[in-house]
Amino acid sequence: MGSFADALLQGLIAGYPFRHGRKALVRWAAARLGGAIPWTMADGTRLLLDPRNYIDREIVLKGGYEADAIAAFVAEAKGRDAFLDIGANIGLYSVAVARGTQAEVNAFEPDPRNLAQLHANLFLNALETRVRVRGEAVGATAAEGTLFAQRDGKDFSTALSGMAEPVAGSVEIAVPVVALDGLYPWKGRRMAIKMDIEGYELQALQGMTALLSGNDVYLQIEIAPQNLGQARALLRSCGLAERPQRDPKGKDYLFATAVTR
Repeated sequence: MGSFADALLQGLIAGYPFRHGRKALVRWAAARLGGAIPWTMADGTRLLLDPRNYIDREIVLKGGYEADAIAAFVAEAKGRDAFLDIGANIGLYSVAVARGTQAEVNAFEPDPRNLAQLHANLFLNALETRVRVRGEAVGATAAEGTLFAQRDGKDFSTALSGMAEPVAGSVEIAVPVVALDGLYPWKGRRMAIKMDIEGYELQALQGMTALLSGNDVYLQIEIAPQNLGQARALLRSCGLAERPQRDPKGKDYLFATAVTR
């Protein structure tokens, strides 16, 4: 579709007054376009979205996904020289940080479906050389692991794909696992990190203790309830102090290096 047709389709979907009917319209458009539709955000970010997938559908139906959290994270990342997006999904954080800061951006996404969409979204925003993408999971040691990739039916959520345990409707995919201490022997850098890896965060943290201890870090991390105590203790041992949550009902926790190096 051309840009005019894209804008017309987006305006029709966004302006449709009834949510249920809008969902049906989105499904029709996705089916006609082979599953994916082009979308332009209010800030000019261009995305290729599949409305059968949960995050994509939220963007189409509501105009964005975690927009306030992403904006707050970008504000924290400004002035920092590196960003690690661990569990990048379709690239919303990577695209926003790459557009809004000068930081070196590295994105990790092991789900092949998300990975393909991430590459597409970087291309659409002329960021394909700005963001280094790695199709690996992050864990405690370098190895091969099993990704439980969510693929359930016409409505699914690849945001649930993870290494910790199977989820309903998941398929098993062998993926490489890397430990960040082995990849990044950095010292004295000012880093921002976003981690959202569905219950596998303890393993990832165990493989990056030197990175966390040796740099000035701002960390936004989703932590499963069963991992919260151990994660807090590990992060404290690396010199990070917890900050208040922006959304007390959410699973995202904020930490930062207690004393700037």
